[in-house]
Amino acid sequence: MNTVTSQAIEDAVAILASSPSMLAKIAGFVHEGRDGPVVEWAKVAELAHQQALPRTDRAFLGICAEIGGFVAGGFGGVGSIRHGILKDPGNISRIQVLTLEREPRLIELMGADIQKVHHAYGTNGIITEMDVRLAPAEDWRHMIALFDSYEAALRFGMAACRPDLPLRLLSTVERRFAPYYTQYQGRFDDTHDAVFALCAAHGLADFEALVRQFGGRISMSMTDAQVLAAGLLPAYECAYNHTTLMALKMDRSWTYIQLSYPQPFDLPLALALIDEYGAEILWHHEFSMAGGGYGVFAIRSEEHTSELQ
Repeated sequence: MNTVTSQAIEDAVAILASSPSMLAKIAGFVHEGRDGPVVEWAKVAELAHQQALPRTDRAFLGICAEIGGFVAGGFGGVGSIRHGILKDPGNISRIQVLTLEREPRLIELMGADIQKVHHAYGTNGIITEMDVRLAPAEDWRHMIALFDSYEAALRFGMAACRPDLPLRLLSTVERRFAPYYTQYQGRFDDTHDAVFALCAAHGLADFEALVRQFGGRISMSMTDAQVLAAGLLPAYECAYNHTTLMALKMDRSWTYIQLSYPQPFDLPLALALIDEYGAEILWHHEFSMAGGGYGVFAIRSEEHTSELQ
């Protein structure tokens, strides 16, 4: 085994906070690619799924190569309905950064100082280490609930923001997005507005009862394995900025603008904005914890028609 490949394996082991036995287990998943050593993370993840790796190793699989970039430029996303946005206390407890000064320094940030590099739009330096909070694994179900109006979907979302409902994702998506969600024909079309959610299996009964209470119906409830077998995208690919990405696959003129509402969420204000802009904007709203309370964000999509716009 050459030195470069060996170093790639050592890096992978470090990223995964692994036990000594990890090196032998993942050695076969590192090979020479066109631009250097490549780690086949999908195969490593499958090994973890088979419980061939220790629990402490499995914790970071699937996010190890991306978490630094997300913290550097991200804000929130899947899981925020349960754990808050990234800047909320406890989500990130320590970051180590290599500065980009003429004489680089290795700096360790904790507490409020973490915000100096979190979501800093490329001025972060190089994040070399971080400590993030983990949560127990859950049997998540990918859900779509359909409603007769977008207002009903929003009202359901507001009611679902409660700590006893075990959610990882809660997103309302208006029906005009349906033509871009081609994989979900029969589960989401332009006759209904939708809520995409991830709900733990032990909370399904409460989730479904709440959907019925607001006049909706469930059009999809699948495990990870069922989603994969059906050739569908996971529910989280239909939320946050990924909603605009779905539209961009078919029409490159789309862009988005993020909107944060005052807390508590003012539904009449949100509906007034929807009415004012009519067909100009496609709407979807994300429900999240932020600053210790529930909040709502809109990552609305609109067509980019000119530089003046």
